[in-house]
Amino acid sequence: GINAEYGTRMLVIRLVFPFWKWFPVTRGLDQHIAVINEYANGIIAERKEELASNRATFDAREDILSRFMALGESNVVELRDAVINFILAGRDTTAQTLTWLTYFLACSPHLQDELLAEIQEHCADEITLDSLKKLSLCQAAMDETLRLRPPVPIDIKTAVGDE
Repeated sequence: GINAEYGTRMLVIRLVFPFWKWFPVTRGLDQHIAVINEYANGIIAERKEELASNRATFDAREDILSRFMALGESNVVELRDAVINFILAGRDTTAQTLTWLTYFLACSPHLQDELLAEIQEHCADEITLDSLKKLSLCQAAMDETLRLRPPVPIDIKTAVGDE
């Protein structure tokens, strides 16, 4: 079938296999890319609709796409490419972080029990944004995982000027 996962794999093959044009390893790639583009375009359309109907709610958003749009960026192709870039970049780093968190929890059964108790205390009835904000031990476990095993261990930054 046609799906985003297959499309992503085919794009990677194009990067690492220099002779992809002469071999049918990426046959049907356009259909898979269309699925990814359609998903990203849907996100942009929803955000544009929100911008048109309720500017105050839109201005309260702090995500990258909303910030680009608030600055006046309206080129759909550039917005789509930004959405896809963040989805793909976040997918791998999130998976890596959750894998390390799972490993650390497997090594610490007492921490598993404490986290479970905290989750049962604050999220017993339903999981809401407010209940998630109360999970301080869960946040600490995630922060410690990111400190010990950052998904992007080297991120060099340089100042563009004096303060």
